Amino acid sequence: MTRYGSRLLLALLAGLGLTVPAPPARAQHADAWTPGKGHGAFSIAYQDLYVHYHTTSTGEKQVPGTIDNHAVFLDFDYGLSDRWAINIGLPFKSNRYRGNPHPPLDDGHDHGDIFIEDGRYHGGWADWNLGLRYQWRTEPWAITPYLSYGVPARDYYTYAHSAPGTGQKRLELGINAGHRFAAPWQNLYFQGGYGYSFMEVVEHRRVNHSTLSLELGYFVTPRLTARLRAVGQKTYNGYEFPRDYPPGHNDEHLFFHDQNLRNDFINIGAGIDYQLDDRYGLFASYGHTVWGENTHLIDYALTVGISRGF
Repeated sequence: MTRYGSRLLLALLAGLGLTVPAPPARAQHADAWTPGKGHGAFSIAYQDLYVHYHTTSTGEKQVPGTIDNHAVFLDFDYGLSDRWAINIGLPFKSNRYRGNPHPPLDDGHDHGDIFIEDGRYHGGWADWNLGLRYQWRTEPWAITPYLSYGVPARDYYTYAHSAPGTGQKRLELGINAGHRFAAPWQNLYFQGGYGYSFMEVVEHRRVNHSTLSLELGYFVTPRLTARLRAVGQKTYNGYEFPRDYPPGHNDEHLFFHDQNLRNDFINIGAGIDYQLDDRYGLFASYGHTVWGENTHLIDYALTVGISRGF
């Protein structure tokens, strides 16, 4: 690639403010087990996430700028019965982007917000997540279908690397499966899940996603649990960068790139849970993107939190 071509690509990448593919701190709707009737937990977690590389549709790494995301996740999980459970989650995010800003738009629309790529942190509530799951069976495998609905908690600006989300409604249908092994592997468990998200149509286009998650955990002691986790996303009907975003093509088309771009990735992570007593527990995890196309590559996502059971 010529020097001019590289600079042009960097400028266009700066215009592709993809939402960072970081999972919630405690995705209880993705749990294969339910807490039981009248039981549940409230958790609060802090996450520090950093992005250095952006990628094109072929996975080529570019550095138009860096992203620092800080978030506080609030999560409530409650057992309506021994099989039914609800989950409510809401994050507060404070994000900063330092680098080449998005290209200015002349699409004839008032998007109702200020330009927020000024190298400073911008914070606010992101998207509500409402989940309902049903534990169909428990042995030999726990099988738990779920329904999850996401909706922005407020109107927020999306044409920016520091945006808290894509501003779309989302309906996800999925199923989780989990298994606790017998002796001599009684301290080992596995769970995984598959979900399909129907995304709100933007610019007359629906770009849906599939998500596959796998988790392997080990009860080191009755209080301490260690776990490994992998999450992958596959996008359907998404646009490609840079092919579908040529310079000067269509400003309105560029404005909605966050919602309509193919955004595929694989994240891996490790975590621990420590139960302080019958009610309180601590948890921590570390995550990293190992592969991605048309996305941001997470250098690290460090999450720490506390939960209170009841």
